[in-house]
Amino acid sequence: MLTKKKISESEAVSETEVSNVTTEAEAVKNSPATTDAPLTKVVYFDDKAEQPKNKLEEDKLMLVALYLRKYPTATVTISGYADKVSDGEKKSEELSKNRAVNVANTLIRKYSIASERIQVGWFGAQKNA
Repeated sequence: MLTKKKISESEAVSETEVSNVTTEAEAVKNSPATTDAPLTKVVYFDDKAEQPKNKLEEDKLMLVALYLRKYPTATVTISGYADKVSDGEKKSEELSKNRAVNVANTLIRKYSIASERIQVGWFGAQKNA
C-alpha cells in the first residue's frame, strides 16, 4: 500500500529501520533539465538506524540538493522501503515512512529545499513497489 503526502518543515521523525530510500529528481516540462535523464539515488541505512549508513550515503542527498538548486523548477519524490521486521507489517510501514520523512527533512533543513518541491511516499516491506 502506497501512502503519499506532503510534509511540513516541522514534522518530526521517530526511530525506524529501512533498507533504502530512493530519491528521484525529475525536471518539469520546459525546464532545461528535460533533456537530462531523471536523477535517481538510492540511500542505504544500517538496521534500526535513521541516518544514512555513512558519509558516502549522506553525500547522495547533497547531490540531489545540488540538482534541485541547479533546476529550480524540478521536484523530488522520495520513496521509502523497509525490510520485514519481527514486529510485523505495520512496523515495517512505520519504518519506511520515518526514513523517507527523514530524507525529506534533510533536504529541507540542511539544504534549504522548499518543502513544496518534495513529495514523500512509503511502501513498508514491499520491494520495488
